Amino acid sequence: MSPGFSSRIRHTVEVIVAAFLFVLQNMPAVGPWISLMFIPLGYYLFLYFLRYPEYLGHNLLILLSPKAFLGQIVTLAGFMIFLVACVQFLGKREEIIRTGLYSVVRHPQYLGLVVMTLGLSIICIQLRSRPGVLYTWLVEVFGYVLLAWFEERHLIKEHKLEYQEYRRKTPFLFPVPSPTKIPQPIFSIIITILIVILCLLL
Repeated sequence: MSPGFSSRIRHTVEVIVAAFLFVLQNMPAVGPWISLMFIPLGYYLFLYFLRYPEYLGHNLLILLSPKAFLGQIVTLAGFMIFLVACVQFLGKREEIIRTGLYSVVRHPQYLGLVVMTLGLSIICIQLRSRPGVLYTWLVEVFGYVLLAWFEERHLIKEHKLEYQEYRRKTPFLFPVPSPTKIPQPIFSIIITILIVILCLLL
């Protein structure tokens, strides 16, 4: 890899990290959910880099290897979903948001983080052939499902029929309609397990 190419990649990573930190810094403190949102992500990233220390420091560029193109696309897609959802949330944080990504799923910020870390997991499988990272991801998603479920209990108390109507029309975490006989959080866990099985076949 040429020094010029490495420099451009390093600059791109720095810009992405700076944008991510800017969003976090400017997020309002709305109840406990904003701070709790990063606990499952922190858990995932801590174990990810603890288990694969070669990705830290200057070796972070390994994550941008051409061999991991699929994982990179998934990671970038998740990052963009998270950023767009944050912008839409900041614009209308005093009401139930039903437009933009919030018309696709009820928790698009969580979806963005889940997709982003799925991408990192796929990168790890592609570069290191270590599917064990998917079990860490599975626990992370379970954390977001649990957090979203608790958050919705609070929102139902606060907004009552308005939020119940929104719940009926909009999927929970993944943009897939839930069968009426299966609770939506459980259905999200089922989808997560199916994704893990699919990734194990990579």
